[in-house]
Amino acid sequence: MSAFVRLEGLDKRFGGHEVLRDVSLEVAEGEIVALLGPSGSGKTTLLRLLAGFERPDSGRVVVDGKAVTDLPPARRGVGMVFQHYALFPHLPVGGNVAFGLEGRGLAKADVAHRVHECLVRVGLEGFERRRIAELSGGQQQRVALARALAPEPRVLLLDEPLSNLDPALRERTRRQLKRTIREVGITTLLVTHEQEEAFDLGDRVAVLHAGRLDQVGRPEELYRDPATLFVARFIGRASLLPGVVTAVEGLHHWLRLDGPEGLEIGGVAQEQLPPGTRVEAVVRPEGLQLRPEGTPATLAGRVADRRFAGLGTYYAVALDRGGEVEVLMGARAASEGERVGVAFATEAMPPRLFPREG
Repeated sequence: MSAFVRLEGLDKRFGGHEVLRDVSLEVAEGEIVALLGPSGSGKTTLLRLLAGFERPDSGRVVVDGKAVTDLPPARRGVGMVFQHYALFPHLPVGGNVAFGLEGRGLAKADVAHRVHECLVRVGLEGFERRRIAELSGGQQQRVALARALAPEPRVLLLDEPLSNLDPALRERTRRQLKRTIREVGITTLLVTHEQEEAFDLGDRVAVLHAGRLDQVGRPEELYRDPATLFVARFIGRASLLPGVVTAVEGLHHWLRLDGPEGLEIGGVAQEQLPPGTRVEAVVRPEGLQLRPEGTPATLAGRVADRRFAGLGTYYAVALDRGGEVEVLMGARAASEGERVGVAFATEAMPPRLFPREG
């Protein structure tokens, strides 16, 4: 599919602080892309550049083949739902939704029809006369969404749309939000720092780190094939084990882990790393297994903690060699305080290797 939204080489500074550096991203028509990253990574700034609330120091914003970098927000065809919704408490629900339609020369009957249509779309039919103060947090979020959709924008932007909701309400509202976006079919970018939210809502996820775009891909791609050490550590759960490359065959590497065991394991790197390269092996919990203490080809340690998680249990194992790893297995695999050996299930989930930073 061709790109409906293109961000081309965007740079942004505030004073002497570089917030975004050479960020390029393409979003297909009707696609949902989640911008994911820690606080301060530049997610909201990128959204504001697309909306027109900020101007880039360099680079272009293109929507539907037209450069909109120099256009004001009202002329970009973009609808935005802010983190705190920015609803008007003195206006009823209908008045809030109609606000974005003012100045368009529409007849009152047409405005009322459009407001009704948008409220039906977000599951709030008949709420036109309700006061904002009478609504729950999830209902306020849906009013904000209806207001953003009322002018029929070409692109929908969502800035942490569920952050003000408690966990149970957040999950229910997320399902409603995803369903509504799919029904409308609108091209959408959303900002979040919650991985579960990004994975659930996004067709693809763009990971931002320190103002740079580290990787864009489907959730499973980011988890199984991270492009950088930051993505590997930030996405999902992972343990880091230092070692040195001993042999190479294509992108498959053999490495000797640091520590008295001198254990050799296999792993996969993004590019060929010559023997002798110091690396970090990023290991997922399902890529490790618990074995009885003293089992050959294992790392010795003690179960420091265990956390039941439904289909499996996470075991935090303090290694004798130093450091800690997390293992995902069944609920009866080991008890807290038990001595164990940690084995590598490299065929199921091979470690990802990255050159040691510094």
